[in-house]
Amino acid sequence: MTLAIIILNWNNFEDTDECLSSLHRADLYGGFIVLVDNDSKDSSYERLRQKWSSWSAIHWIKNKENLGFAGGNNVGISYALAKGAEYIMLLNNDTVVNPDFLKPLIEYMAANDNVGIVGPKIFLYSHPDKFQSAGCQLSMITGRFGPVGGGQKDNGQYNMARDCAYLTGAALMISRKCIEKIGLLDADYFAYCEEVDFCFRARIAGFRVVYVPGSKIWHKVSSSTERLTKGSSLQLYLIFRNKLIFYRKHAKLWHWVAFLPFHFYRSVRTIICSKAERKAVIQGVLDGMIGRGGKPRWF
Repeated sequence: MTLAIIILNWNNFEDTDECLSSLHRADLYGGFIVLVDNDSKDSSYERLRQKWSSWSAIHWIKNKENLGFAGGNNVGISYALAKGAEYIMLLNNDTVVNPDFLKPLIEYMAANDNVGIVGPKIFLYSHPDKFQSAGCQLSMITGRFGPVGGGQKDNGQYNMARDCAYLTGAALMISRKCIEKIGLLDADYFAYCEEVDFCFRARIAGFRVVYVPGSKIWHKVSSSTERLTKGSSLQLYLIFRNKLIFYRKHAKLWHWVAFLPFHFYRSVRTIICSKAERKAVIQGVLDGMIGRGGKPRWF
């Protein structure tokens, strides 16, 4: 069994360094780390290489442009597959892991041939005993996607493994056979919603998506994505655009009939904001309706 952990860095030495430090204390089960830099401009990549150059488990890749969350991770996934990885762990650079976080994920995946994706119990870095996510749920009727247990204190209420609609992209392990069957992350999303789409495609292909509570990590939640999206306007644009792209790909007619009033209401409610946010929401909705994905033209 060969395991690869993909970490994406973009202008963020401090978080990536802390993530690597936690991995250095963890049991990697003979696996390796692929650190993909998304064309950082702040010397964070060079500083990381300088500090961690002696750790042979790290393989270094520097992209020539910012490919977004999906595109950047796809570079790492493709590299890991070429190196023979059977299991691939996507791990946000703003996470800190428990030393034995990999063992429950590997064991569950190995014991269940129909499982394509597994994910850990994720706590808030700022409140270490409270959940960010115990798996995720979605409604094709309302278009609401989100974590189970968010903000709740861990009192053992989510200590059973269970199938989920999707798992947050902050930490999920994927089997090679799942990737070979459904393909890579959809780079049309750039950032936001790509893990929802990926897990949805996995379930359609017959793979189970499972939350495994024996594995634990802590997540700074929005740190990496906020850096990537440079603030609320781009973030809003991507959220409103990508949800519509997801629906264009996966929704049935009756899903659209139920969903559009909810989406229209959220759009109007959000538009009652600053001029920049109003423009971002409107442009996101328009681009989403016509299926214009990829890197935003004004990024």
